[in-house]
Amino acid sequence: MSGVTTGDSDEAMRLAFEQYMMGGSRASTAATTIVNEAEEEERMAKEEEARKMKLQAEIRKAEKIYWHIFKRFINRVKDEWLDIDDQGYQVVKSIAGIRKRLPSEHKLLRQFRDVVVQKKDWACHGTRQVLIASKGEEEEEEEDYERGKGAAAPGLGLLSEEDVELALSHDLMQHEKMMSGLRSLFAQLSECHEALFRMLDEMTQHHLECSESFHWDDLPPSFRRASSLEGLMGDLLAMFSLELYRKQCMVHQVLDRVQDDLLRNTKKGGGGREDDSEWEDLTPQGVVDRCCRLWPKDCSESSIEIGTLENALNLFQG
Repeated sequence: MSGVTTGDSDEAMRLAFEQYMMGGSRASTAATTIVNEAEEEERMAKEEEARKMKLQAEIRKAEKIYWHIFKRFINRVKDEWLDIDDQGYQVVKSIAGIRKRLPSEHKLLRQFRDVVVQKKDWACHGTRQVLIASKGEEEEEEEDYERGKGAAAPGLGLLSEEDVELALSHDLMQHEKMMSGLRSLFAQLSECHEALFRMLDEMTQHHLECSESFHWDDLPPSFRRASSLEGLMGDLLAMFSLELYRKQCMVHQVLDRVQDDLLRNTKKGGGGREDDSEWEDLTPQGVVDRCCRLWPKDCSESSIEIGTLENALNLFQG
C-alpha cells in the first residue's frame, strides 16, 4: 500500500516538473515575441522617419527647380525679349523720321535740277539770302565777287545742290541700315522666343514628374505656390507669341512697302482717315507712322497684359 503511494507521489512530482518546465518555456517565448515586436516597431518608426525626411528633401529640391527654371525664363524675357522689342520700337521711330525727311530732300533736289527758282522781290529783304538760289543768281554773284562788287560770301543760297544730295544720300543709307537692323533684331527675337519655348517644355516635364512622384496632401503651401509657376509661364508665353506675330506682321509691312513713292509725299486711298485705311492703302510713311502708334506694349492693340507681366517681374525680383 505504501509502495503504491510512493509511486503515485513520484509520478505526480514528474508531471508537476514537466508542467513547470513547459510553462517557463511558453513564458520565455512570449517575452521574446514582445521584445521582437518592440524592435520591429522601432525599426519601422525609424524607416518612416527616414522616408519622411527623404520626401521633404525631394520636395525642397523640386521646389527649387521650379523657381530656378522660372527665374531663367523671366530673366530671358526681361533682358532679351523686352529689350529687343524696345530696340525695335526705336528703330521703327528712326525709320519714320527718315521717311519724313526724304520727300522734302527729294523735292529740293528736283528744284535744283528741274525748276528755275525765281527769287521774289520781297523774299529775305535785307539779307539777300534764300534757302536755295538759281544757277543764274549764283553765277551772277560769283562774277560780282570776282570783280570786287559783291560781298565776300559764298553764294546767295543757304543750301547748295551738293548739300541736298549729301543729305539725301545719307538718309537713304541710314534708311537701309535701319531696315537691315530691324531684320536682324527680329531674327534675334525669334531665337529668343524659341529659347522661351524650350524653357517651358523643361518646366512642363518637371511638373509632370512632380505630379507622378508626390501626393498633393504631402505638399506644403510653398511647393504649391512654386508649382503654379508652370501655368504662369504658359500664360506669359502665349501672350508673347501673339505679340510676336502681331509685330512680325507690322515689320513685314515696313520692309515690304519700300517703293518709289518713298521719296514722294503722296497718299493713297479714298481720302479717309489713315487710322481707318487698310495697310495696302497706306504710303510707306503712313505704314511706319501706324507702326509707331501700334508698337508700344500698352497700346490698345497689344496682346500683352501689363498686369500679368508686372506680377511675373515682381515674383522674379522677390
